[in-house]
Amino acid sequence: ITAANVTTEFRRASDMRHDKPTELKETGTGVYSAPVSLPLAGCWAMKILVKKGEDEHEIRGETEISIMKDGRLFTPECVDGEPDVDEKLSR
Repeated sequence: ITAANVTTEFRRASDMRHDKPTELKETGTGVYSAPVSLPLAGCWAMKILVKKGEDEHEIRGETEISIMKDGRLFTPECVDGEPDVDEKLSR
């Protein structure tokens, strides 16, 4: 899809103050991107909204942000809900 309005929003289920809406720019033919820095490790819900003329398309997904502590990589398990990364680190 070219010449569309594309936005994404990363949502933090535990605290909506950390939600991160971002407008994506078309960086190539039909390719949209923008740098995003998320403030917390853990599970994030993601929504991408593509608008072109009268048409709207919505894509939803999840992404996991890992954290490095004491030389070990901890990756949250985004399944049902959002596990607390701090709790996992304490195990």
